[in-house]
Amino acid sequence: FFRMAPELVIPTMPYINLKTSIGEFPFLIDTGANINLIHPMLANNYSLRKPYYFEANNISCANGRFKAKKAIDVNFFQPKINHYAQFLLHDFHPFFHGIIGTGVLNALNAKIDLQNNTLQLHKENEFLCVPLLKYSPQQTVTNASSNTAEQSTPHEAQTACQANPTEHAYRTSHLSPDEKTQLLRVLNRYEEVFHKPDAKLTCSTVVECAINTIDEIPIHQKVYPYPAAYAAEVNKQVDKLLQDGIIRPSRSAWTSPVWIVPKKSDASGEKKFRMVVDYRKLNEKTTSDRYPMPEINYVIDQLKGQQYFITLDLASGFHQIKMKESDIEKTAFSINNGKYEFTRMPFGLKNAPAIFQRAIDDVLREHIGKICYVYIDDVIIFGKTLEEVLKNLEIILKALNDANLKIQLDKSEFLHNEIEFLGYIITSSGIKPNIKKIEAIENFPEPSTIKELRSFLGMMGYYRRFVKDFAKIAKPLTNLLRGEACTSNKKVKLNESEKSCFQKMRSILSSSDILIYPDYSKVFILTTDASDYAIGAVLSQGETGKDKPIHFASRTLSRSEEGFSVPEKEMLAIYWALQTFRNYLYGSKVKILTDHQPLTFSLSAKNTNAKLKRWKAYLEEHDHTIEYKPGKSNVVADALSRIVCSMTATQHSADNSDHFYIKSTEAPINVFRHQVILKHGPDKITTEHPFENYTRINVTISEINENSLLQVLKNHFDLSRLNGLLTSEEIMGKLQEVYKKHFGDKKMLKIRFTQGQLQDIREEDEQWNIVYKEHYRAHRGAEENKQQLLRKFYFPKLSQKVRDFTANCKICHENKYERNPSKHPIQETPIPKSPFEISHIDILFLENETFLTYIDKFSKFAQIRPVASRAAVDLIPAIKDLLTKYKTPDILVMDGEKSFATGELLNFYNQNNIETYITATGRSEMNGIVERFHSTILEIYRITKAENPTMTLHDLLILSVNKYNNTIHSATKHTPQEIILPSARSPEIVESVYKNLIEKQKIDLKFHNKHRKGKPFKENQEVYEKTRQRVKHKPRYKKVTIDRVNRSTVLTKDGRRIHKDDLK
Repeated sequence: FFRMAPELVIPTMPYINLKTSIGEFPFLIDTGANINLIHPMLANNYSLRKPYYFEANNISCANGRFKAKKAIDVNFFQPKINHYAQFLLHDFHPFFHGIIGTGVLNALNAKIDLQNNTLQLHKENEFLCVPLLKYSPQQTVTNASSNTAEQSTPHEAQTACQANPTEHAYRTSHLSPDEKTQLLRVLNRYEEVFHKPDAKLTCSTVVECAINTIDEIPIHQKVYPYPAAYAAEVNKQVDKLLQDGIIRPSRSAWTSPVWIVPKKSDASGEKKFRMVVDYRKLNEKTTSDRYPMPEINYVIDQLKGQQYFITLDLASGFHQIKMKESDIEKTAFSINNGKYEFTRMPFGLKNAPAIFQRAIDDVLREHIGKICYVYIDDVIIFGKTLEEVLKNLEIILKALNDANLKIQLDKSEFLHNEIEFLGYIITSSGIKPNIKKIEAIENFPEPSTIKELRSFLGMMGYYRRFVKDFAKIAKPLTNLLRGEACTSNKKVKLNESEKSCFQKMRSILSSSDILIYPDYSKVFILTTDASDYAIGAVLSQGETGKDKPIHFASRTLSRSEEGFSVPEKEMLAIYWALQTFRNYLYGSKVKILTDHQPLTFSLSAKNTNAKLKRWKAYLEEHDHTIEYKPGKSNVVADALSRIVCSMTATQHSADNSDHFYIKSTEAPINVFRHQVILKHGPDKITTEHPFENYTRINVTISEINENSLLQVLKNHFDLSRLNGLLTSEEIMGKLQEVYKKHFGDKKMLKIRFTQGQLQDIREEDEQWNIVYKEHYRAHRGAEENKQQLLRKFYFPKLSQKVRDFTANCKICHENKYERNPSKHPIQETPIPKSPFEISHIDILFLENETFLTYIDKFSKFAQIRPVASRAAVDLIPAIKDLLTKYKTPDILVMDGEKSFATGELLNFYNQNNIETYITATGRSEMNGIVERFHSTILEIYRITKAENPTMTLHDLLILSVNKYNNTIHSATKHTPQEIILPSARSPEIVESVYKNLIEKQKIDLKFHNKHRKGKPFKENQEVYEKTRQRVKHKPRYKKVTIDRVNRSTVLTKDGRRIHKDDLK
């Protein structure tokens, strides 16, 4: 018999195009299939029926076995034939959107007419004839000259392929022939902008990636162990990056480790991975780039009214940006077979998103908001007509091509009426959740730890704006997180109500509302409500009662807010909602609906509640009306306010990658109480004790395999301690797999991997000698000495010995500044009970003249006397005059001015029973009352002089003092003059002043002592006194001995009073 050569046979598969409300889609006619299949996206957009849960095990297909989670009943042949059939939801092919199997074909008495290429369907008196098309796996869907395979010969198909030399297939099966032809005309014109997988990735010169660090000290991290199964993938990706010129061999002093994480599959469905460099340490010392990122909700809301959407994904986006030459060395990373550095911007850098966003904004700036929007490497192009969107596409392709930016074709979509963008499905009428994300949530396993629970709630949180009763359903799970401060690995066990909540939340998004786009020409409706523990709001538009939602929002109340009254909570809900939706409502008309009727009184002018008045003031900034809506009709906001879910960000897969592996540390092996040093060589085991209670086991093994490494883990590590492990990276990579398999999930054996080892210093005398030499090398602080020593040496209590030695260094004490001096708490001072019990004197210098000032502590009554100089002979008459003119004081407070304590004055003080108190040197605050008086009187003097420029200095001072004495004092609440002059009210005034002074001192002490902490001093203690030397090369402190300790001061052996703040 005869058979054609296989290369001449072109296999074909029959299919029909089924029309839906959102376009035509190809369905394979499979006479060997006993089930029907439909793409999940198509099923979820079917308007007449909704998918339901269905479980069919071990369904076999050409690609293997799969399980169906959902099914839907569909009639694609109405109105000609009324027949619903069950279709299972499954994405099985990049071209076909479903399969019609023998069940439908038999029920409809199907006949395939190969002569006329038709499929004929019969049911009772109903008949339908559908064109039968043929699909070839070798057929390119980019052939613009024909729409179906049977319309072109193999030669014609080959010619079409040569006319369009791109190796990629644009996904155009959803387009009409005219749409496809016009699209391909534009795409073929800019074919060079699409990146071909085998071609080198070019780079743009729009911007360079700079890494600005706080210092230039290199970061070096040990190799991060990764599964051996990924080694081939790592090597493959490194080779590809080298070929593309994205990385190059490195000799940099900087090093970061690598890891492999799963990557989003492309249109082919092939599972892919990405090599990720862990730049966390580098990012910690990188200065932040504050370039603003687009606000996702704002971008999506601007797409209203658009009919066609195109999304472009930039190929390996970050790798299209050049690194700044001087910063390339900072990107270096190590793997087992070498060290490399990036010449293009790598993934994982702290500022990479901001740098790329700035670059793409610069390229498309004049088009953003008009014909496109950009979020990092995702571009969405839109238009209301086919001609408009194709024109916009051409503009964007030209701009990207001019900037030498390449597009990833297999992640780009063209001319869709609904499209995935930033996790949402964008349509002309509104937005809805992404079907793939819904499936991930539906398949999420029941959480067993706090971390898993937060991850689930984070996934749900991204779509909470779609769910109007989200809060009510989420309550049992969110209660598990309220006030949670434990570790993420804490186990959780769900009870029945929590399990029911979890199951319901997994399925809730599949039936969520479609959110409409806002129309800023229409009135917004803001519906709010508050419960005992949360507030909720719904933003919508349309006729009241028939309005469609734009956004749902809710949050829990803080503990203080839970104590608010009902009107306060209801008003808080409105205030918070206006803030939350400010970008929608500010400048627009808004109708506010509330179910709390008394709120209208709460907002009236008669209500004196400060909080409500403040919130009302914010409300008045909006063009609003408030209407009462009974609770029964306010079900949406009411449900949102019942309870609200606390959300956390979704955990990135890289965060969990080392969960079951041995962690690495920068600490040397010496610091661990139980140490294991593992090497490859002749079998040998030795044990030593470098210090008391320290054990070091040296293990050498001849064979490195799973069994030998398992024996090392079992026999030489201590389960009761944190073990240190020192070994080579080659052995560590293999040991990691053994540890993960036998110990990783049990958390029984705690090990830290290190590659650092220091010299042990065992003799105590040698330890002190090393500390002495290091400190006397430069007399630096304890922390600097410790870090310097830990580069070479180790011994127990090293930190403590360094601190003790540094704290007792005489040279450091005498010559170093005290960088962060502590301040002694201000103490209570005696408060007099009547005028002239305690007085203060001081010297004031003003306009080259000298004055003696006097103030009474109780009444604040003050006097000023001019003196010729500060010499004793000039001061003595003035002091005697002031002290004897009124009642002589019991206590006279003065500073260390020598003229105040001459022999004649001391005799005068003794004769009049005046006790003197001399304040500490350099501490004017101890004579603060008179210092404060100087400040006040000089202020009054300047004002008086401005009003009376012709008056003499002495007359101005007399007038200023008179004004001061007849003005109410802030501390006494009376004028000094009325306190000292006898009157019928004198006893009442004196009592009032005394109480006011006590209260003022309490307030001042509480304020000034808030951050002060005293130093402990004792008698006969040797301390260091600040010398107040103005010459920089002189010592800053000198040693003194304490004789007596007072509240704020100490007396030294040489009889001087020193404030505690001047000691260390």
